[in-house]
Amino acid sequence: MEILCTADTYNYRIMCCSVDSGNGRVIAEEDGRSNALGQLFDPNGLIFDRYEYWYASDYEKSSSLNV
Repeated sequence: MEILCTADTYNYRIMCCSVDSGNGRVIAEEDGRSNALGQLFDPNGLIFDRYEYWYASDYEKSSSLNV
């Protein structure tokens, strides 16, 4: 399962969703609550191997991660 993260500038957070490629499903989450996928799915987003959450002020740090 892959994790895609993207910046949510409106709420000043980094939001993440899990991509279950085996079942073709996308499960969107932000701090454990389900969210509209359109707010999360960003082709320029970052892929992580586990759930990660950042505040937008930490985006520069998170965007430098290479996993």
